[in-house]
Amino acid sequence: MRINFVNIRQILQQNSWFQSCPPGLQDSLIEHAQIVEIADGAYLARRGEPATGLFCLVDGRLLIGGGGEGGKEAILTIIEAPYWFGEMELFDEGPRSHDARAEGAATVIQIPQEAIKSILEREPRYWRDMGLLTALKTRVAFKAIEDSKTGSSLTRVARRILAIFEGHGFRPTDQRALLTASQEQLALMLGLSRQTVNQLLGKLEKQDAIRRHYGGIEVLDAAKLSEIGGQGSRP
Repeated sequence: MRINFVNIRQILQQNSWFQSCPPGLQDSLIEHAQIVEIADGAYLARRGEPATGLFCLVDGRLLIGGGGEGGKEAILTIIEAPYWFGEMELFDEGPRSHDARAEGAATVIQIPQEAIKSILEREPRYWRDMGLLTALKTRVAFKAIEDSKTGSSLTRVARRILAIFEGHGFRPTDQRALLTASQEQLALMLGLSRQTVNQLLGKLEKQDAIRRHYGGIEVLDAAKLSEIGGQGSRP
């Protein structure tokens, strides 16, 4: 997708947090947005680097993680557009907490650090919206920790697929159906072997919850994934 300032607002409106923001904050974020193109395999940010602003992924996907044992990359999660991040450093002014690497070409908008600080100084009431974004992500993080410690391996795989599918709680499920997460990446996120993940995906496929494609997974029935994941039925 070619990203420009004509369609950015339309893309951002697909994110539930941005939808909930006051119109004035929405306008300010778009007004100060800078488009940043990221090449396949390139890093938008590295752990320990100084914060450079607030970001929203508007096209493509990013792998969020850091260094694992023996220098091997550890993947914590995959984010896909549209997804806001980088707000935590606004509160503590600390360095970036994780790596963010593009897999395939990706596009983000960046609200430079000084610009977002200026917006918040001018309108202190907008701090509540930044806090809400952080709180929502904290809830998701605690849920992810809980999910990783409970249930069968099949349950955990179903939950993780559903989380990526729903944009970790920030995107309506009717926006998309195809995940580009690979079996190897799911294995790294869940601490399982690739062979085990392949077998579990086969079980989900037999239940018509997903369909495997080369390099991706198609979600056929989000409600069924939710049931398998022990999260109850969905409308």
